[in-house]
Amino acid sequence: MACAQCSSIPLGLSGQFSARATIEAAEILSQDLVASGRWTPMNTPSGFTAAFSCSECGAHFHLVMPDPPAAGGLFRVSVTQQRIGELRARRQEL
Repeated sequence: MACAQCSSIPLGLSGQFSARATIEAAEILSQDLVASGRWTPMNTPSGFTAAFSCSECGAHFHLVMPDPPAAGGLFRVSVTQQRIGELRARRQEL
């Protein structure tokens, strides 16, 4: 369950976007949340993606930069997707 902070992310900043102003607003939001200590940056293998973990509820978010023709976006990663990612990482370590 998402905390009040994660639940209050404006709909215009979540999901897919391609407008430069929206991308910048999502970057500023994520930087502000990191600076306030609410989100913690996570390691990502891609230069197109920044990942964050909420310090309150543990939700994961990915900020994906547009790579035309694909749109970018700020996406909340489901618990199932988080678990799949953890298992894949563990499998690669073996």
